[in-house]
Amino acid sequence: MKQGLKTAVLALCLGLGIAAHAVGQVSAADYIKSGKAREGNGDPDGAITDYNRAIALDPKNAKAYNSRGVAEYDKQDLDSAIADYNRAIELDPKYTAPFINRGNARGVRGDIKGAMADYSSAIEIDPKNDDALYSRGTARADQGDLDGAIADLTRAVEADPTDNYAFNDRGEIKAHKGDLDGAIADFNRSLELNPKYVRSLNGRGLARKDKGDLDGALADFNRAITLDPKNAASYTDRGGIEHARGSLDEAIADFNRALELNPKDINALNNRGNTKADKGDPDGAITDYNRAIEIEPKSAGAFYNRGNVKLGKSDFEGAIADYNRVLEINPKHAMACNNRGYAKAAKGDQEGAMADYDHALSLDPKLATAYYNRSKIEKAKGDSDGAAVDMIQAILYDPKLAEPSPPATTPKR
Repeated sequence: MKQGLKTAVLALCLGLGIAAHAVGQVSAADYIKSGKAREGNGDPDGAITDYNRAIALDPKNAKAYNSRGVAEYDKQDLDSAIADYNRAIELDPKYTAPFINRGNARGVRGDIKGAMADYSSAIEIDPKNDDALYSRGTARADQGDLDGAIADLTRAVEADPTDNYAFNDRGEIKAHKGDLDGAIADFNRSLELNPKYVRSLNGRGLARKDKGDLDGALADFNRAITLDPKNAASYTDRGGIEHARGSLDEAIADFNRALELNPKDINALNNRGNTKADKGDPDGAITDYNRAIEIEPKSAGAFYNRGNVKLGKSDFEGAIADYNRVLEINPKHAMACNNRGYAKAAKGDQEGAMADYDHALSLDPKLATAYYNRSKIEKAKGDSDGAAVDMIQAILYDPKLAEPSPPATTPKR
């Protein structure tokens, strides 16, 4: 009977992933191992039960508290997770994992300053900790410190050259800064490490698009969709390429598919609205912009696009109202300032238009359309010298404005 009982207990322990050294001698380390196995199988509650047992056996086991915190984090119980990370740090102040994990939890709660402090503490303990460097880098990017983010992500890939996530995120930041070649190099490296990483395919596709390589961009988005047919962003991005290639019906089909997958994709709504406008359906475009604004009331892009369509419909008051909203959200939006000036000029408010063109050029001294528009008002007011100087500047920055029938002077969406 005793031998049979011993065999049954041993089988139970092994079934839980616990190495039974002897009957009644399951260790805290065994329960931690079992908890991690449970968590890996999607059972955070079972994992917490095992971590509780580990803590009962060894109340000063920092790893048990950290592991329980991870399971609680997965259950979105951030208060309990942070309490466990705190206890793990108290027990072992040189243990980097709870600092990183607490930083992640604080970041989710919006405490970016606290998150940054935790990542920095982990890096002080271990200057080559790629997880801490990666986390601090992404936090810096979220705060707008792009150079600091690149510095941390560079250290992360130096610490772990196989970290495709760090290469990808550094590529996204480089693209945002306009370093398209650097971005593509990082996306290439990410895809060498993980050829099926859709986010890098989409990022590289967008960078290729910005470089004018529409065929390369289309190939990346097609590949992304093949790998993950339910990724709404891939359809939105491919739709943007189809639009740029003039395939407007195909573009709308991609935006429609993106919105089937994610009805709140404001990028798809904005882009579909732009495409409808180019197809001669301004009312349909405005409907899409309205929906985007309902979803995200601070979407400067949606207000800007809607303002442009209203301008095209000669709804100057409505356009000005939308450009006002853009500039409330983003006071440095030079194009919105220029277009508002255009709408004011169309209403006969030349002084207001001039003020807007002046301000647009203070924001972007190379904005050719603002020079062009300002020259027209100067000419109408009899300031031929000022008009000539502004027209020279306009042509300098956009030679197409020298053509006999210059393009429309309100910027494209």
